[in-house]
Amino acid sequence: MDQLIDLGLSEWKLFRTYASRTQARLSMYSFPVFYLFGSVSFNLKWMLINDNLCIFSCNEKGIIMLLPPLGNSSWVETLDICFDYMSDYMDHIGQDTPESNIEIVDQAFVPRIPIDRFQVNLDALEYIYHRDSLVQMRGRAYKSKRHSINYLLRNHEVEYKDFSNEYRQDCLRVSQKWCQQKQNRRLLHKHPLYDSFLNLSLEMDLKVMNLYNSLGLKGGIVLVDGEVAAFTFGVQISSDTACILTLRTDLEVNGLAPFIDKTFAEQFVGCTWINAMDDCGFSDVRRAKFSYHPAFVLPIFRMWPVDLKVNS
Repeated sequence: MDQLIDLGLSEWKLFRTYASRTQARLSMYSFPVFYLFGSVSFNLKWMLINDNLCIFSCNEKGIIMLLPPLGNSSWVETLDICFDYMSDYMDHIGQDTPESNIEIVDQAFVPRIPIDRFQVNLDALEYIYHRDSLVQMRGRAYKSKRHSINYLLRNHEVEYKDFSNEYRQDCLRVSQKWCQQKQNRRLLHKHPLYDSFLNLSLEMDLKVMNLYNSLGLKGGIVLVDGEVAAFTFGVQISSDTACILTLRTDLEVNGLAPFIDKTFAEQFVGCTWINAMDDCGFSDVRRAKFSYHPAFVLPIFRMWPVDLKVNS
Protein backbone atom coordinates (compact mmCIF):
# COMPACT_ATOMS: atom_id res chain seq x y z
CA MET A 1 0.00 0.00 0.00
CA ASP A 2 2.94 2.33 -0.62
CA GLN A 3 1.86 3.78 -4.00
CA LEU A 4 0.05 6.71 -2.42
CA ILE A 5 1.64 10.13 -1.94
CA ASP A 6 0.69 12.48 0.91
CA LEU A 7 -1.46 15.39 -0.24
CA GLY A 8 -0.24 18.75 1.02
CA LEU A 9 -0.39 22.41 0.10
CA SER A 10 2.20 21.81 -2.62
CA GLU A 11 -0.42 19.81 -4.57
CA TRP A 12 -2.71 22.84 -4.95
CA LYS A 13 -1.73 23.46 -8.59
CA LEU A 14 -2.00 19.76 -9.42
CA PHE A 15 -5.49 19.60 -7.90
CA ARG A 16 -6.62 22.74 -9.72
CA THR A 17 -5.34 21.40 -13.05
CA TYR A 18 -7.31 18.17 -12.84
CA ALA A 19 -10.41 19.64 -11.16
CA SER A 20 -10.70 22.22 -13.95
CA ARG A 21 -11.35 19.38 -16.40
CA THR A 22 -14.51 18.27 -14.61
CA GLN A 23 -16.98 21.21 -14.87
CA ALA A 24 -17.93 20.48 -11.24
CA ARG A 25 -19.57 23.29 -9.23
CA LEU A 26 -19.62 21.83 -5.72
CA SER A 27 -17.42 23.62 -3.21
CA MET A 28 -15.28 20.56 -2.45
CA TYR A 29 -13.87 20.65 -5.98
CA SER A 30 -11.95 23.77 -4.94
CA PHE A 31 -8.61 22.96 -3.32
CA PRO A 32 -8.89 25.25 -0.25
CA VAL A 33 -12.30 23.82 0.65
CA PHE A 34 -11.28 20.23 -0.08
CA TYR A 35 -8.04 20.49 1.85
CA LEU A 36 -9.64 22.09 4.91
CA PHE A 37 -12.56 19.70 5.25
CA GLY A 38 -10.88 16.60 3.87
CA SER A 39 -7.91 16.69 6.21
CA VAL A 40 -9.82 17.18 9.48
CA SER A 41 -10.52 13.48 10.05
CA PHE A 42 -8.48 11.74 7.37
CA ASN A 43 -5.02 11.43 5.91
CA LEU A 44 -5.26 12.63 2.32
CA LYS A 45 -3.18 10.70 -0.21
CA TRP A 46 -3.11 10.68 -3.98
CA MET A 47 -1.86 8.97 -7.10
CA LEU A 48 -2.39 9.36 -10.84
CA ILE A 49 -4.27 6.58 -12.62
CA ASN A 50 -4.79 6.82 -16.39
CA ASP A 51 -4.02 10.54 -16.12
CA ASN A 52 -6.79 11.03 -13.53
CA LEU A 53 -6.04 12.49 -10.11
CA CYS A 54 -7.29 9.99 -7.52
CA ILE A 55 -7.34 11.19 -3.93
CA PHE A 56 -7.95 8.73 -1.11
CA SER A 57 -8.91 9.55 2.46
CA CYS A 58 -7.67 6.87 4.79
CA ASN A 59 -6.94 6.07 8.41
CA GLU A 60 -6.60 3.00 10.60
CA LYS A 61 -10.34 2.28 10.28
CA GLY A 62 -10.76 2.38 6.55
CA ILE A 63 -10.50 4.21 3.26
CA ILE A 64 -12.85 6.23 1.06
CA MET A 65 -12.63 8.70 -1.77
CA LEU A 66 -14.17 12.06 -1.00
CA LEU A 67 -14.22 12.89 -4.72
CA PRO A 68 -14.35 10.71 -7.84
CA PRO A 69 -11.27 10.54 -10.04
CA LEU A 70 -10.56 14.00 -11.43
CA GLY A 71 -9.97 13.87 -15.15
CA ASN A 72 -11.40 12.47 -18.38
CA SER A 73 -9.08 9.69 -19.49
CA SER A 74 -10.42 6.09 -19.28
CA TRP A 75 -12.61 7.28 -16.45
CA VAL A 76 -14.77 4.19 -15.84
CA GLU A 77 -11.72 1.95 -15.94
CA THR A 78 -10.12 4.27 -13.40
CA LEU A 79 -13.18 3.91 -11.15
CA ASP A 80 -12.72 0.15 -11.17
CA ILE A 81 -9.05 0.46 -10.29
CA CYS A 82 -9.86 2.83 -7.41
CA PHE A 83 -12.47 0.52 -5.90
CA ASP A 84 -10.12 -2.45 -6.27
CA TYR A 85 -7.44 -0.44 -4.50
CA MET A 86 -9.79 0.45 -1.65
CA SER A 87 -10.83 -3.19 -1.31
CA ASP A 88 -7.16 -4.24 -1.10
CA TYR A 89 -6.54 -1.54 1.50
CA MET A 90 -9.38 -2.84 3.67
CA ASP A 91 -7.94 -6.35 3.42
CA HIS A 92 -4.52 -4.98 4.32
CA ILE A 93 -5.79 -3.42 7.57
CA GLY A 94 -7.87 -6.46 8.44
CA GLN A 95 -11.37 -5.11 7.77
CA ASP A 96 -13.70 -7.94 6.72
CA THR A 97 -16.65 -5.78 5.66
CA PRO A 98 -15.44 -3.16 3.17
CA GLU A 99 -17.67 -0.11 2.96
CA SER A 100 -15.55 2.05 0.69
CA ASN A 101 -17.42 4.58 -1.40
CA ILE A 102 -17.11 7.97 -3.09
CA GLU A 103 -18.71 10.57 -0.85
CA ILE A 104 -19.08 13.78 -2.88
CA VAL A 105 -20.01 13.25 -6.52
CA ASP A 106 -20.92 16.35 -8.51
CA GLN A 107 -23.84 16.11 -10.90
CA ALA A 108 -21.42 16.69 -13.78
CA PHE A 109 -20.13 13.13 -13.26
CA VAL A 110 -23.50 11.37 -13.07
CA PRO A 111 -24.07 10.91 -16.84
CA ARG A 112 -20.70 9.15 -17.06
CA ILE A 113 -21.46 6.55 -14.37
CA PRO A 114 -22.64 3.10 -15.58
CA ILE A 115 -25.81 2.72 -13.51
CA ASP A 116 -25.85 -1.05 -14.02
CA ARG A 117 -22.59 -1.31 -12.08
CA PHE A 118 -22.67 1.59 -9.63
CA GLN A 119 -25.30 2.75 -7.17
CA VAL A 120 -25.72 6.55 -7.12
CA ASN A 121 -27.78 8.16 -4.35
CA LEU A 122 -28.66 11.77 -3.66
CA ASP A 123 -26.95 12.42 -0.34
CA ALA A 124 -27.18 16.17 0.39
CA LEU A 125 -27.60 19.65 -1.09
CA GLU A 126 -25.39 22.72 -1.25
CA TYR A 127 -27.16 26.05 -0.85
CA ILE A 128 -26.35 28.80 -3.35
CA TYR A 129 -27.41 32.42 -2.83
CA HIS A 130 -27.32 35.42 -5.08
CA ARG A 131 -24.74 37.70 -3.48
CA ASP A 132 -26.82 40.82 -4.13
CA SER A 133 -29.78 39.27 -2.28
CA LEU A 134 -27.65 38.75 0.83
CA VAL A 135 -26.11 42.21 0.62
CA GLN A 136 -29.35 44.10 0.03
CA MET A 137 -31.84 41.85 1.89
CA ARG A 138 -34.78 43.53 0.17
CA GLY A 139 -38.42 42.54 0.08
CA ARG A 140 -40.79 40.61 2.31
CA ALA A 141 -38.62 37.49 2.22
CA TYR A 142 -35.92 39.25 4.23
CA LYS A 143 -38.18 41.36 6.45
CA SER A 144 -37.35 39.41 9.63
CA LYS A 145 -33.62 39.54 8.86
CA ARG A 146 -33.72 43.32 8.43
CA HIS A 147 -35.71 43.68 11.64
CA SER A 148 -33.15 41.62 13.57
CA ILE A 149 -30.25 43.65 12.17
CA ASN A 150 -31.95 46.93 13.04
CA TYR A 151 -32.59 45.66 16.57
CA LEU A 152 -28.91 44.78 16.92
CA LEU A 153 -27.75 48.19 15.69
CA ARG A 154 -30.20 50.09 17.90
CA ASN A 155 -29.20 48.30 21.09
CA HIS A 156 -25.46 47.75 20.70
CA GLU A 157 -22.30 49.29 19.39
CA VAL A 158 -21.46 47.06 16.43
CA GLU A 159 -18.32 47.07 14.31
CA TYR A 160 -17.17 44.74 11.53
CA LYS A 161 -13.43 44.20 11.01
CA ASP A 162 -11.27 42.00 8.82
CA PHE A 163 -9.80 39.05 10.68
CA SER A 164 -6.20 39.23 11.84
CA ASN A 165 -4.20 37.04 14.20
CA GLU A 166 -4.68 39.46 17.07
CA TYR A 167 -8.31 38.24 17.21
CA ARG A 168 -7.42 34.54 17.07
CA GLN A 169 -7.95 33.77 20.76
CA ASP A 170 -11.16 35.80 20.84
CA CYS A 171 -12.48 33.82 17.87
CA LEU A 172 -11.59 30.52 19.51
CA ARG A 173 -13.48 31.68 22.60
CA VAL A 174 -16.51 32.47 20.43
CA SER A 175 -16.21 29.05 18.80
CA GLN A 176 -16.18 27.29 22.17
CA LYS A 177 -19.11 29.37 23.42
CA TRP A 178 -21.10 28.61 20.29
CA CYS A 179 -20.43 24.90 20.74
CA GLN A 180 -21.54 25.04 24.38
CA GLN A 181 -24.70 26.92 23.43
CA LYS A 182 -25.46 24.27 20.84
CA GLN A 183 -24.85 21.50 23.37
CA ASN A 184 -27.23 23.21 25.81
CA ARG A 185 -29.89 22.93 23.12
CA ARG A 186 -29.06 19.31 22.45
CA LEU A 187 -32.53 18.07 23.38
CA LEU A 188 -33.72 19.76 20.20
CA HIS A 189 -31.29 17.67 18.15
CA LYS A 190 -31.71 13.93 18.56
CA HIS A 191 -29.40 13.09 15.69
CA PRO A 192 -26.80 10.57 16.96
CA LEU A 193 -23.96 12.39 15.19
CA TYR A 194 -24.68 15.87 16.53
CA ASP A 195 -21.94 15.80 19.18
CA SER A 196 -19.42 14.65 16.58
CA PHE A 197 -20.56 17.50 14.34
CA LEU A 198 -19.87 20.03 17.11
CA ASN A 199 -16.43 18.57 17.87
CA LEU A 200 -15.49 18.63 14.18
CA SER A 201 -16.72 22.22 13.99
CA LEU A 202 -14.24 23.22 16.70
CA GLU A 203 -11.44 21.41 14.88
CA MET A 204 -12.40 23.10 11.62
CA ASP A 205 -12.36 26.57 13.17
CA LEU A 206 -8.85 26.00 14.47
CA LYS A 207 -7.67 24.60 11.14
CA VAL A 208 -9.15 27.54 9.22
CA MET A 209 -7.26 30.00 11.42
CA ASN A 210 -4.04 28.01 11.12
CA LEU A 211 -4.25 27.97 7.31
CA TYR A 212 -5.83 31.40 6.86
CA ASN A 213 -2.87 32.93 5.04
CA SER A 214 -1.64 29.77 3.28
CA LEU A 215 -4.99 29.19 1.56
CA GLY A 216 -5.75 32.84 0.80
CA LEU A 217 -8.91 32.98 2.87
CA LYS A 218 -11.01 35.99 3.77
CA GLY A 219 -12.11 36.41 7.36
CA GLY A 220 -14.22 38.83 9.33
CA ILE A 221 -15.14 39.47 12.93
CA VAL A 222 -17.90 41.46 14.58
CA LEU A 223 -17.33 43.43 17.76
CA VAL A 224 -20.44 43.94 19.89
CA ASP A 225 -19.96 46.53 22.62
CA GLY A 226 -16.21 46.19 22.19
CA GLU A 227 -15.97 42.37 22.37
CA VAL A 228 -15.63 39.81 19.57
CA ALA A 229 -19.02 38.11 19.32
CA ALA A 230 -18.92 36.55 15.85
CA PHE A 231 -16.52 35.52 13.11
CA THR A 232 -16.65 33.98 9.67
CA PHE A 233 -14.25 32.77 6.99
CA GLY A 234 -14.67 32.19 3.29
CA VAL A 235 -12.81 31.87 0.02
CA GLN A 236 -13.47 32.59 -3.63
CA ILE A 237 -13.74 29.21 -5.37
CA SER A 238 -14.35 30.30 -8.96
CA SER A 239 -14.57 33.43 -11.07
CA ASP A 240 -18.14 34.10 -9.91
CA THR A 241 -18.59 32.17 -6.65
CA ALA A 242 -17.40 32.52 -3.06
CA CYS A 243 -17.81 29.84 -0.41
CA ILE A 244 -18.55 30.38 3.29
CA LEU A 245 -16.35 27.94 5.21
CA THR A 246 -17.38 28.61 8.78
CA LEU A 247 -19.52 31.09 10.71
CA ARG A 248 -19.90 31.29 14.49
CA THR A 249 -21.89 33.75 16.54
CA ASP A 250 -22.91 34.27 20.12
CA LEU A 251 -26.39 32.80 19.83
CA GLU A 252 -27.69 35.02 22.61
CA VAL A 253 -27.16 38.22 20.56
CA ASN A 254 -30.22 38.83 18.40
CA GLY A 255 -29.47 39.95 14.85
CA LEU A 256 -25.81 39.01 14.90
CA ALA A 257 -26.03 36.17 12.36
CA PRO A 258 -27.83 38.11 9.60
CA PHE A 259 -25.58 41.12 10.22
CA ILE A 260 -22.36 39.17 9.66
CA ASP A 261 -23.88 37.23 6.75
CA LYS A 262 -24.81 40.49 5.03
CA THR A 263 -21.56 42.27 5.80
CA PHE A 264 -19.32 39.37 4.83
CA ALA A 265 -21.13 38.93 1.50
CA GLU A 266 -20.24 42.57 0.78
CA GLN A 267 -16.54 41.63 0.91
CA PHE A 268 -16.73 39.40 -2.17
CA VAL A 269 -16.97 42.16 -4.75
CA GLY A 270 -17.20 40.72 -8.25
CA CYS A 271 -18.82 37.45 -7.20
CA THR A 272 -22.37 36.65 -8.30
CA TRP A 273 -22.98 33.67 -6.03
CA ILE A 274 -22.36 32.70 -2.41
CA ASN A 275 -22.09 28.98 -1.67
CA ALA A 276 -23.01 28.18 1.95
CA MET A 277 -22.18 24.47 1.58
CA ASP A 278 -24.52 21.74 2.88
CA ASP A 279 -26.56 21.33 6.05
CA CYS A 280 -24.71 18.23 7.37
CA GLY A 281 -28.07 16.48 7.68
CA PHE A 282 -29.24 18.54 10.67
CA SER A 283 -32.69 20.12 10.71
CA ASP A 284 -31.63 23.32 12.50
CA VAL A 285 -28.86 23.96 9.97
CA ARG A 286 -31.29 23.24 7.12
CA ARG A 287 -33.85 25.70 8.48
CA ALA A 288 -31.21 28.39 8.88
CA LYS A 289 -29.95 27.97 5.32
CA PHE A 290 -33.44 28.03 3.81
CA SER A 291 -34.30 31.13 5.86
CA TYR A 292 -31.88 33.10 3.64
CA HIS A 293 -33.77 31.97 0.50
CA PRO A 294 -31.24 30.21 -1.72
CA ALA A 295 -31.43 30.97 -5.43
CA PHE A 296 -30.85 27.29 -6.15
CA VAL A 297 -29.32 24.16 -4.68
CA LEU A 298 -26.64 21.83 -6.01
CA PRO A 299 -27.13 18.08 -5.47
CA ILE A 300 -24.40 16.03 -3.81
CA PHE A 301 -24.38 12.38 -4.84
CA ARG A 302 -22.73 9.38 -3.23
CA MET A 303 -21.72 6.28 -5.17
CA TRP A 304 -20.45 2.74 -4.72
CA PRO A 305 -20.41 -0.54 -6.71
CA VAL A 306 -23.78 -2.30 -6.75
CA ASP A 307 -22.26 -5.42 -5.15
CA LEU A 308 -20.80 -3.46 -2.23
CA LYS A 309 -22.74 -3.00 1.01
CA VAL A 310 -22.51 0.60 2.23
CA ASN A 311 -24.01 2.21 5.31
CA SER A 312 -26.55 4.89 4.41
